[in-house]
Amino acid sequence: MQVPAAVARERNRVLREIASKKRAAFMRSLVGTVVEAITLQSGGVEFTEALSGNYLKMKVLGHQEANRWMDVKVEGVSGEMLLGNPVAEVAPARLF
Repeated sequence: MQVPAAVARERNRVLREIASKKRAAFMRSLVGTVVEAITLQSGGVEFTEALSGNYLKMKVLGHQEANRWMDVKVEGVSGEMLLGNPVAEVAPARLF
C-alpha cells in the first residue's frame, strides 16, 4: 500500500528534524576533545577550513597549510561547523 504524499512529507520532515538534533548534540559532545582533521583551504589569516576524521566541517584558528593532517582541540560549535585550535606539537626528545 502506498503512503499518501502528505504523510510521506510529514514523516520526512520529522526524520530531518531528528537527524539535525542528533547531529547538533554529537557536535556539542566533541567540545573539549581533540580530533584529527585535514586542512582544506585557508579562510585567510583568521582561520582555515578543515574536515574532521568523522567528516564534520571545521574552522581551525590561524592560517594553516592545505592538505595537512593535524590534531585540533574543539573549542565550540557555530551552526554546522566545529571551531577549534591546533594542538601544539611537542618536539621529539633528543638523545645526546
